[in-house]
Amino acid sequence: MTQASIYDDIAKFALDQYGLGQEQPSFLGHSESVTFRIQTQEEKFLLRIHQPISNTNDDVWQKPEVIESELLWLD
Repeated sequence: MTQASIYDDIAKFALDQYGLGQEQPSFLGHSESVTFRIQTQEEKFLLRIHQPISNTNDDVWQKPEVIESELLWLD
């Protein structure tokens, strides 16, 4: 199983959790996160899969307050 297909599986699982299992995620990119575009009949949105950066000593992106701050910004 390739890394890309793993992300596809994760995206489809996440969509199922929101009742959007019938939607097809469209891969956008991979940098610090993996992103997919989701378009339904009514709306479009971004699905972002956070990927921890484990090979660096800079763990700032793993801190709960940083993640909470990002979630607040997205809201």
